[in-house]
Amino acid sequence: MSLVSVTGNVYDHTHTALSGRAPRLWFRPNGPNLGDALLVSTWAQAALDAGTGAFTVWLDNSPGVFYTPVMDWLINPDDPDGRSFEEWRSLVLFPGPIGGPISQLLATDLTMYTVLVSIADPPVGYRGWWLHSGPGDPDNEAVSGTGELRRVTG
Repeated sequence: MSLVSVTGNVYDHTHTALSGRAPRLWFRPNGPNLGDALLVSTWAQAALDAGTGAFTVWLDNSPGVFYTPVMDWLINPDDPDGRSFEEWRSLVLFPGPIGGPISQLLATDLTMYTVLVSIADPPVGYRGWWLHSGPGDPDNEAVSGTGELRRVTG
């Protein structure tokens, strides 16, 4: 287990940074983790430049750990108590062995709605759910049928 740097930019739908809106960005792990005598369970907060939208966050790259981006910001810059909130549940981030730009680390195909079903290994670079279904008679559950659902991280 080690920490890797993930970088990116946060904008509104007009591709404008959220300057003046005090944005805060976190990455929520899928659950607690244990490795190298460390217990990992907290959300990682990104260092975010509100003027440019650029951010950097350090994430644990242990196998099986993935992250969901979560952000809040001021609705009205003149009201410090009114904040809006977004959680990108459909985006799943695997930091990988070395981190990098967030656009290269998002497994957008890894949702509960998309599953690759195959008796062969998934294609190189595939990231998502894979139902490994053994060959044989489809009525014989000993060798086929439900298969084994696995998460592939590339």
